[in-house]
Amino acid sequence: MASSDPVFLDAGLFIGALMGADRRHPEAHPLVEAARRGEWMACTSVGVLAEVFAALTWVGAQPPQSAEVAARVVRLLVEEPSRLRVLDTTWPASLKMFQLAERHQLTARSHPRCPPRRYCPDSGRLSRVYL
Repeated sequence: MASSDPVFLDAGLFIGALMGADRRHPEAHPLVEAARRGEWMACTSVGVLAEVFAALTWVGAQPPQSAEVAARVVRLLVEEPSRLRVLDTTWPASLKMFQLAERHQLTARSHPRCPPRRYCPDSGRLSRVYL
């Protein structure tokens, strides 16, 4: 990756930066703020921002935020004067993502610390899947 290439920030980094009780907060908050100030090039996607909104409003969040507060916080991550760039996530861009995932044989993984949520027909059990 060239030094001029932006770094993609995923939801976990934003969630860690925003949630003071999160164990990642001390490291994540300065990184996100540096990216917002433009100290280094960073980007994210609309899907990631939606995931951050969902995490902030989740009933199990500590503390859970109202939809109004979560929406304002997510907007502040990327609206001016923030220098974070939101990637174009059109259907052609999504197809490119699938092509890259196929080429690099990327797969979903189950997160061991999260409670089961999704039915798996092979095992007959519920599981939560994260990309």
